[in-house]
Order: sequence, then structure tokens, then C-alpha cells
Amino acid sequence: MVVSCNNFNNLLTFFQIESIFKLHTMETLHGHTEELPQNSPSDLDTEGQENLTENYKIMAQIEELESKFDRNPDGSEKWQRLISEPIEDQYSQRWMIWENPAASSSIPKDRYQIYKILNDEDEFRYAFIKELEVDHYPGCHKTSYEFFVGPDDGRDETITVFFNNDGEIEYVHCYSYLEERKRLYEKYERAQKKLAEASIINSLTIAA
Repeated sequence: MVVSCNNFNNLLTFFQIESIFKLHTMETLHGHTEELPQNSPSDLDTEGQENLTENYKIMAQIEELESKFDRNPDGSEKWQRLISEPIEDQYSQRWMIWENPAASSSIPKDRYQIYKILNDEDEFRYAFIKELEVDHYPGCHKTSYEFFVGPDDGRDETITVFFNNDGEIEYVHCYSYLEERKRLYEKYERAQKKLAEASIINSLTIAA
């Protein structure tokens, strides 16, 4: 599908609403701005080593997955990486996507493979592709791939990847029904807790 550049900008703005306010400061209940604690050099060194170790394990998993993929009759690789390395969404889930460019079938699951790591796990899971929508934005020199994935229970996830004309990833966005429901429940729990605390304070005030 060909989409205008204005529509692309509107879509991108919508996707960025949650992430644009990830600041290094936070507002307290009294309206003051409080600086977040800074990590010491030793903490940063330790964190860096942990990240390197985690990335090494993830890349090792990817290579193991690729070693099990089907190959062409001549022994050459059938599946190529649509993205060169895993991408991380706003839920801290990691995704890896492969493409079979020579596939004759137009069915997305025959042409693409997706694996993901949930934010509380450390191993890739196969993600069943239900649908794919590819949009081209000529005025912005971009293309987006929106994959609809998930089990056959109506609780879909979408992972959208925006590429520029050089094939470089510019933006990633995921929508997860389960994650959004979890966030809403957590907000509800916090609201209920605040109401309960306010009720207790009100009762104590009246009793006094």
C-alpha cells in the first residue's frame, strides 16, 4: 500500500507518544523535579559486562536457530535476515525476523519467520504470523512492515518496523493486548490503593 508522507508523520507521532517522555527526571507529588540517581563508573562497567554477556547469548541463540532452518536444494541459505540483529520494543521484548525472498507463496508465514523473547524470559519463542501489511511512504522514503502475530485466540500482537530506503531500521513499535491489559490492571490496582489510603486518612481525621 502507498501512503502519503503526512499520514506517515501522524502515525509515527502516535507511536512515539509513550516513548517521547522518557526523561531523566521525575515529578514528585509536591511538584518538584527530582534527579534520578546516577550510576557510579563501577556500576556502569558491571552493567556493560552483563549487557555484552546477554547479547552474546542472544546472538548464539539466533545462530542456533538459523542452523536448523531449511535450505535450498543446492545447500544455500533459504532464509535471510530481514533485520540484521534483534530489535527491542517498548515492552522490552526482543524480536528477530527472517525472510525467504524466493518464496513463491504470498502467505506471510511461508515468506517470513519471527521469533521473540518475552520481557521476563531469556529464550526465543516462535511467533505465528497471522497477517502482514506492507506500506510504502514515497514522500518520506520509508517502508513499514506490520506483522500481526499471536495464538489463534484473538489476542493479537503487532510488531511494526519502519525502514528507510537504505534498508536501515528507523523505528519499531509493538502493540500487545496482554501487555496493555496488564498495564491497565496495574493502574487500576494503584488507583484502588490510593483510594483505600485516602479513606483511612479521612476516617482518622474524622475520629480526631
